[in-house]
Amino acid sequence: VAGLNQLGAMVMLPRTVRAFWRQLGHAAVILLVGACASLALANNNPGLSLWVAVPTLLGTFWAMSAFLRLPISDRTALGWTRVLLDGATVAVAGSLVFWYVVLSFAPPGTDLVTRGLAGTVGVAGLLALVVIGKAAARPEGQVDAVALRVLTVSPIVAVVLAVLLIAGDDMSRLMLSVLGSPLVALAFTFAAYRQRRVLGLPAAAPAAAARRRSAYELLPFLAVAATTGLVISVSAHQMAGRERAVIVGAALIAALVVARQLLGLRENKRLLADLRTQQAELERLALTDPLTGLANRTRFGTVLAERLGAHRPATVLLIDIDDFKTINDTMGPALGDQ
Repeated sequence: VAGLNQLGAMVMLPRTVRAFWRQLGHAAVILLVGACASLALANNNPGLSLWVAVPTLLGTFWAMSAFLRLPISDRTALGWTRVLLDGATVAVAGSLVFWYVVLSFAPPGTDLVTRGLAGTVGVAGLLALVVIGKAAARPEGQVDAVALRVLTVSPIVAVVLAVLLIAGDDMSRLMLSVLGSPLVALAFTFAAYRQRRVLGLPAAAPAAAARRRSAYELLPFLAVAATTGLVISVSAHQMAGRERAVIVGAALIAALVVARQLLGLRENKRLLADLRTQQAELERLALTDPLTGLANRTRFGTVLAERLGAHRPATVLLIDIDDFKTINDTMGPALGDQ
């Protein structure tokens, strides 16, 4: 928590990034309250107590709202609609899987409320994976991508914890209850360390803003696939032959449509990569001198403004060649360029 708050107070970071780390520190405090409640209750029964579930859910959603400060999508209505649709797809599919599959493995006599709370924590973890994955995939992301990927340990722990709290045995629940909170704390700590370490490195040269590919972008498609498999499984057990054939055919059509969309997305990514390459080349030509390949006055002013805006030190070295104009006037600009 101290490391996250220190990042939130660094003036060299942009305002959005400082607010992100501060809010993530607040979420860590809320999650710590849930861990303390779990420790105080010392309950290894199936399901999740309300006193533990409430701060865990609050901390998870508060952390997700921190990620929404980052550029996870285009700042347009269409971009936010995509994020909402992806999140809704994963949430609905996760709820169905937890309700129909995971809850069926719960020990007899387990309280429905505690099982439902554990499933809700699992679905919240899946939503957090979607949000973090989109933040890590943005090429203009202001937070280190490695730090963001390390933070995915927390929602993964939440999902695994939810499954084991519902369907696991006593030993597995006890082990994850003991190791879950330290794993989450370690992920937060390493992410803060990684961000501080990156700040100490020299600024990288401008490059093509290639969009980072993230496996978490496949979560909506995996959700569709899981729901399709669930529908087929239910129809195979509870329907007659003709109705079952209709369901299987509909699921097959949905799978083919998803495969077609994946191929279209791959082609769109290739076209976007070509456009970004051309854009980067145009930017290079605009910011460098064609004769020497060195940065020109425009690039100098841009870099100087960036360093001063980030409160970083800047040094200017001026080099002048005496009587160079005489060489150009007497021997010509071509020889002067050589």
